[in-house]
Amino acid sequence: MKTSIIGGGCWGTALGAHLAKKGIETLIWAREPEVVSAINKQHYNPKYLSEFKLPENLVAIGDCSKAIRESNIIVLAIPSHVIRQFLELNKNSFLPGQIIVGAAKGIEVDSLKSIYEIVDDIFPPNLKIQYACIAGPSFAKEVLEEQPTAVVIAGRDAKITIEIQKLINYNYLRAYRTSDLIGAEMGGALKNVVAIATGLADGIGFGLNTKAALVTRGLSEIQKIGVRRGAKPETFLGLSGLGDLILTCYGELSRNRTVGFRIGKGERLEDILSSLGQVSEGIITAKSAFNLIAKFGVEAPIFSEVYKILYENKPHLKSLQDLLDRELRPEANE
Repeated sequence: MKTSIIGGGCWGTALGAHLAKKGIETLIWAREPEVVSAINKQHYNPKYLSEFKLPENLVAIGDCSKAIRESNIIVLAIPSHVIRQFLELNKNSFLPGQIIVGAAKGIEVDSLKSIYEIVDDIFPPNLKIQYACIAGPSFAKEVLEEQPTAVVIAGRDAKITIEIQKLINYNYLRAYRTSDLIGAEMGGALKNVVAIATGLADGIGFGLNTKAALVTRGLSEIQKIGVRRGAKPETFLGLSGLGDLILTCYGELSRNRTVGFRIGKGERLEDILSSLGQVSEGIITAKSAFNLIAKFGVEAPIFSEVYKILYENKPHLKSLQDLLDRELRPEANE
């Protein structure tokens, strides 16, 4: 099936190259004319992961409407906070029965909706737009390097989920599947906030004990929030939960961990963001998650403290000490 990747960033480039290597007819839409030209003529992306040669059968296109109309499967590899705007602007280009694959990870700040819920808002049921998402521990650079990787495809329709699973699966990339769509999307989004916390610990100079505590307790908080949103608790022990959490908290390629690390070193958030050149989804998700825990009355102290550091300028050392000084309690609900 012909597939269009919407977004010429790191993940969009990696997914486009991956599918093209499989021999799948693949388009990749990018806003920048110089990116489109370089992919088509020199077979590399000059803005992202420029050290990699891309397959010659990966075709870049600057006409977004054409990219959408010409394919059966549309992969959304753009930042989560612009997805609603993008779909609103381009909804008339979508055709009945197309499959949208969500490759972004985030929670909308105002509505607190996940990506699939935004898609549901935009498209009427009679259009029969199908949806699945790809989640799990998968740095774009390592996918381009063809390093063994495992991901999970989540969707409500079993037939569509299996179709996308087969589309993504390849000799170095193993794809599993799940019906817990909200769980997969919540795990993928929320782990970015915990990665900021572990990056902070690294930046301050704390050791592995501290990181292990933050990752473990962070996973517990992710699970509590996700379950209140309707997810299955066991989903958070899989690739879209624990797997993605480990990668993002320990991997040096993680943008969210990098943000936390640099804050821990004493840099101002504004300076960090201006120098990154790419979106750190965890900063936006920290606000969404804070609103979620307030809405549902969930106790999630790590998420609360990350929010206060990012949005209320709370000193990070004070936040970490406040976590340690909390009232003693059982580890789990006993």
